[in-house]
This record gives sequence, structure tokens and C-alpha cells, in this order.
Amino acid sequence: MVDLKKRSGIQQRQATPRPKPVVDKRPRFSVFYKQGLFLFIVTLLVNFNTLTLGYALDDTLMITQNKITQKGISGIPEIWSHDLFLGYFGKSGVEAGGRFRPMSQTIFALQVQFFGSKPAVGHFFNVLFYTITCLMLFFLLSKIFPPDEKKSFIYSLPFVSALLYALHPLHVEAVANIKSLDEVLAMFFSLATTLWIIKYYDRKRILNLVLGGLAFFLALTSKENALTFLAVIPLSLFYLKKDTKQILIGTIPLLVVAVIYYLIRSAALGPVQQIAPVDNFLTNPFFGASFMEKMATILMSWLKYMQLMVFPYPLTTDYYPAMIPVTNWMNLWVSLSFLFYSGLGIFALWKLPKRNQAAFGILFFFITFSVVSNLFVNLGTPVNDRFVFMPLAGFCLAFAYLLTVVLPSKIKPASQKNVVMIVLVVFGLGFAMQTFSRNLDWKDDFTLFKHDITVSENSARCNVMTGKTYYEEAGNLKDSLQKKEFLDKAVVYLNQGLKIYQGYYLAWGLLGVIEMDKQNYRTSLDYFVKCLEIEPTQSVALANLSFIGRKMLEKNDREGCVQSFRQLRHFAPKNPDSYLVMAEVFYKHNKADSAIILVDQLLKIDAKNAVAWRMKGEINANFFHDELTAEACFLKSFEIDPNDVAVLDNLGVNAFHKKDFSKSLLYFNKAVSLDPANPHFLQNVASTYSAMGNAEKMNEYLQRAQQAQAMKK
Repeated sequence: MVDLKKRSGIQQRQATPRPKPVVDKRPRFSVFYKQGLFLFIVTLLVNFNTLTLGYALDDTLMITQNKITQKGISGIPEIWSHDLFLGYFGKSGVEAGGRFRPMSQTIFALQVQFFGSKPAVGHFFNVLFYTITCLMLFFLLSKIFPPDEKKSFIYSLPFVSALLYALHPLHVEAVANIKSLDEVLAMFFSLATTLWIIKYYDRKRILNLVLGGLAFFLALTSKENALTFLAVIPLSLFYLKKDTKQILIGTIPLLVVAVIYYLIRSAALGPVQQIAPVDNFLTNPFFGASFMEKMATILMSWLKYMQLMVFPYPLTTDYYPAMIPVTNWMNLWVSLSFLFYSGLGIFALWKLPKRNQAAFGILFFFITFSVVSNLFVNLGTPVNDRFVFMPLAGFCLAFAYLLTVVLPSKIKPASQKNVVMIVLVVFGLGFAMQTFSRNLDWKDDFTLFKHDITVSENSARCNVMTGKTYYEEAGNLKDSLQKKEFLDKAVVYLNQGLKIYQGYYLAWGLLGVIEMDKQNYRTSLDYFVKCLEIEPTQSVALANLSFIGRKMLEKNDREGCVQSFRQLRHFAPKNPDSYLVMAEVFYKHNKADSAIILVDQLLKIDAKNAVAWRMKGEINANFFHDELTAEACFLKSFEIDPNDVAVLDNLGVNAFHKKDFSKSLLYFNKAVSLDPANPHFLQNVASTYSAMGNAEKMNEYLQRAQQAQAMKK
């Protein structure tokens, strides 16, 4: 048979094959998914015991005592338009620069709305978000560094990295402290942003870019340190071999989102800093240090972070001064820290062009650590576990690289698997046990500080807060011996805090309260004065000065009373108690001239003080026998406060003396209507009816007065 196509020179064209969609060829339940499931279960198991914990530390600030959070859904508009401290302190600008983290507070408000203030609910959501965050880290690392599924899981860099991250004890504060959901959410949404941006390049769908932008906005409104992902995401795209144009396409929309976030934040907080930062030993870990000493101390804190990341024991929530004292460059450890971190940076930059996995981890750490390192912004404490919630992902990747790549290369093939497995089990199991145990320390403030003081014995803050919790616990005890034991411990810790830092006004105030409760008013007076010398506006100490002054008056300690109110007048010149009580003391001791001077001084400060006008009337009536001036003062007091029974009584007596019985009856009856069980007022009504010749009414009110007197007995 003749081939006509060949004879005619016709060549058969082959159809161009259509590109096939990328299909995930992994089995339905591949090693990848098994590793993800294992990670999910282990993370839950290690952290499930947090569901038994209560509220602790700053949970009061964000949840239990935050009036806006407690409004539930109706408070959400306020959450997104105000400083987060508004609901607790009643005003914005309490912290320099303000705080705007509405995402976590919104979740707390929803929890309150649907479940009430139940700590177990808060802990459940913290664990849930944390577990998903660990899975997302695993997914992201698997995208950037796809593992060989034919090899054992112990050689899977993404899996080992995510496992170490999930089990690491430094995350306890972020997970077990409900308030720290902001840390978890910032990482959660930042990882989601990165995954959506990568997905945009895989699918070429604008929707993925939009979702990435939305996730980034939610990350920023969780906590500001999500801004560091503006550098992490380009780094991730570089490792995925994207060119400069592709990296810019993935990053520029996020810059726009960051600008939008800044505008919303500025509208909520105001563009101008509302309060100057307080610079003292407690708020500045580098207080009194030169620039070079500050840099040296920062390097010491970085060395502490590295120790905690490798060997996270013992743990504490408190590294406040003087846990890491100010040091200088003569300290050998400072030089070691400088050389170590410089070496890491040089290695990462050297290996970056080759897209080395360890270099990615190191750069991820440096980028996210930069904003919590104290190098650019003074955070008020040199070290804090939750500050490395993001950076720890980079550390775990670099550490996993040592375990899965470097370590096997140094061991004979026959022993590789066993050695790597043993090292991984030691670290994994050690981390898990420490995390599970440390979770329980976060049961409540008392449990937390009772443990942490054993680690942070050099911290002024930890000593004082431990003393405070012992005092608060003592108030809940019925056993007098145990109560005394707790109060004695409170005093020991408070004094230890003052030994470290004499300027700790809270410690002086608490010592004053303890002595006040013991009725040692003279001693408590000294403590409150020391508290106010440091912080003259401390409202609790001012109120306590007034309280102990009155108590000393009741105990006939006139000198102590006068001393207390003189101090109150010194620190709070406009406080009416300091004038009124001292005037009362002089009044009772027949020093009317001194009393009237104090009352007139108060009326110059506050011309609408009804009590001052009443007292001035009483002094004029009883000592100077100036009925006209007294009546004018009583009427002025009545005009300001028509429900003051004492002034009604005085006006009634004044009218009675003038034989204006109808007016006298008017005032006495109103006093009775406000205080119907007062036998004195009932007796006055009876006396007025007697003077008016109304025996029936007189007897009625006399009988009521006698009944009221009997009830009092």
C-alpha cells in the first residue's frame, strides 16, 4: 500500500501537548501528613494541662478588670479605636507610645460575650492557636525546604524544626498566660501571610495576594513585631528562587497594608506621644549606664537568651533589674557574646547566596529578634521568654540543621540513625517535660511568683510582687497562725525588694498596709510617707493617710492624727480631709480659732464644699455664738447638699432657737425622711411639736424615738 502522505511530501503535525495542572502526587496519607498529625497531637498533649489554670499576671489588665473587654461584643468598636489600656486604667497614654493590639482583645471580648470570664476558655483558645501556628510553621518550612520523604523523619528538617519549636519551654509564657495570645496571633497571621504570598506564585491568583494582605493586617493588629515579616517574606521568596521583580510584587502590597495599619493606629492613639517614658532603675535595665556599658549589658542579655534557647532551665517570668546587672567590655562573657553573634551573622551572609538552610534560620532569628533585642528600643527588661516567640523559629531551624545535616555527616553511616534519634529524643523529651512542668507554675499569681522568686531572687520586682501575693493570700486564710506566717513572709520579701531598690514605692505602700492592718498606725504612717516621697500622687497611700489619721483620732492619739493629716495636706494640698479632720480635732479641743482658719483655707480651694460650710456654721454657732453667720453658713451648705442630715439638723435647731417652729419642723422632718431610724432627729421633731402645743404628735414621735433607741441597743 502506498503512503500518500509520504509521496506528496505532506508531513504529519503533532499536536502541542497542553500543560497539565500541578497535582500533589503524595499519597492521601503520606509521611508529610503523618508528621503533621504527630506534631498536632504532641503539641496538644504537652499543653493540655494549661486548661486547669486560672488567670495570672497581666490577665487582669486585658481581661478580668478591663471594662471594655468585659462589655463583650458591644466593646469591640472601642477596642479598635482606643489604646488597649483605656479599659483598665480609664485613660489612654499610660505607656510611652501607646499600645494598639485590638486583635487579641477582640477575641477576649468574644470569649466574655459567649462564655463569661472563664480562664479555661481562654487557655483552650491559646493552645488551639498555638498548635495551628506550629503546624503552619511546619507547612511553610516544607514549602521552602521540601524534605525527602524516602528518608526517616529524623532527617526531615521542617519536621524536626517544627517539633523543637512546638515543645520548647520558652513558649510557656506565651501559651499559659492568656494575655499573651497577642504573641501567638502575631506569629500565626505572619506565617499565614507568608503562605498566602507563596501560594500566589504557585496559583497566580490575585485572591491569594489579597488574603495575604488581610492576614498581614491581622498580624500587625495582634502585635507590632509582625512588621519584621516585611523582611522575612522577601527572604523566603529568595530561597524559593524568585527573582527581584517577583519579590517586589509579593512585598509592595504588604507595605501598603503596613501604612494603612499605621494610619488606623495613629487615629486610635493619636500621632503625638502622650506620656514621657519613666526613666528609673525599675523601668530601665540600663539606668545610669554609659552607651558602651549599655551595649555590653545588651550583649550579656543576648548570651542569656542563647543559654535559654539551648538549655531552658530554670525559667522565670522576671528578669527585671538587677537580674542582669549593668556590665562593661572588660567582662569576658561580653566579648564571647559579641564574637558568637558576629560569627553567626558572618556565616549567614556567607552562606546566603547558596540558600543554605542554617543561614535562613539565623537570618530569620536576627530579623525577628531585632525589635525585642533592646538594641533599637528599650523594652524595660533585658530578657523575657515571650519576646523570643517569633525568633525561636529561626533558632529551631538552625538547631535542627545541626541535628539532621551536620551531625549525621560527622558519624559513620551505620550509627547515624541511632545517634541522631538519641539526640532528638533527649532534646524533645527534655523540652516536653520542662514545658509540661512549667505550665503548672502559671496557675495563678501566687503560684507563679512563689516559684519564680527562687530563680529571680536578685530582681527587685519579683521580690516585691512575691511579697504582694503573700499579703493577698494571707487575706484569704482563716487560720491565724498560717496568716501570720504569710504576712511575715510578705514583709521579708518586701524588705528584700527595698534592699535591692530603695525607690520601690509599691513596697513601702504594702508595708504600710500590713502595719495598718495590725493597727500599728504610727509605723504605717512612716511607710506611707516614704511611699509618697517617691510617688506623691499614689492614691492608695493618700487614702490610707486619711484612714489612719481618723483611726488615731478614734484612739485619742491626737498627735498622731495631726501628723497624719499634715502629711496628707503636704502631699495633697487640695484634699479636703486634711483640713476637715484637723479642724475637727481643734474644734473638739476648744481651739476654734485654729479650726476656723483651716476651714477657711479649704473654702478658698473648694468654695462648694458643703461639709466645710456646715463646720464653719457649727464653729460660729457653738464657739463664737454668731447665730447670723452660722445660719448663713448652714444655708450655703444646704444649697450645695440639701440631703446632708447634719446641716438639716443644724438649720432646724437654729430655727427652733428663733422660735420659727414651722421652719424648724420642716428641716427636722426632712432629716427624719432621710434617716428615719435616728432617735435624735425623732426627738427633735417631738420637741418641736411640744413647743407648738401638739401633744398628740409629740407623743407619737417620742414613742418612735424610744423604739429607735431600743433598736440601736
